[in-house]
Amino acid sequence: MIVVACGAVNSAALLLRSGDGGLANSSGLVGRNYMAHVTTMFSAYRWDDVDTGPHAFHKTIAINDFYRASASRPYPLGHIQSQGSIHPEMVRGGAPPLLKMGLKAVLTVFPRSLKHWTDHSIQWLAMTEDLPLPHNRVTLQNGQIRLDYRPSNLRAHRELKR
Repeated sequence: MIVVACGAVNSAALLLRSGDGGLANSSGLVGRNYMAHVTTMFSAYRWDDVDTGPHAFHKTIAINDFYRASASRPYPLGHIQSQGSIHPEMVRGGAPPLLKMGLKAVLTVFPRSLKHWTDHSIQWLAMTEDLPLPHNRVTLQNGQIRLDYRPSNLRAHRELKR
């Protein structure tokens, strides 16, 4: 028995690279219907606590109640969890383009502000499950991994954020 546990993208890529057309891929489903989590990060900064940090918050709590359906909503929304500590490099690498532009402007005037924020804040993630879509898939092109992905289940994610 062989277990492949390389994550969704790399497991599919490994199987697609194995053998002619991919190991056990006669159905063409290896890499298809890729799903991720639709995620939004919320950050809280404590103005009255800025001189006591840096904090070392850890991923210690999750609220899964939003997976339950209700009379007004017959489908699950997802869950909320604490993120743990973040670092300036994580913000720079994962920020959406508009936030990156704002960060560049702020950091020009206040070069240590990003580090100060990450040292004195706590983050929460709102996460919704993606739904499988056939065009969301992992393929190989010239030996390189290609991921075609568009998030789904956005209505549920908007409701969870609200």
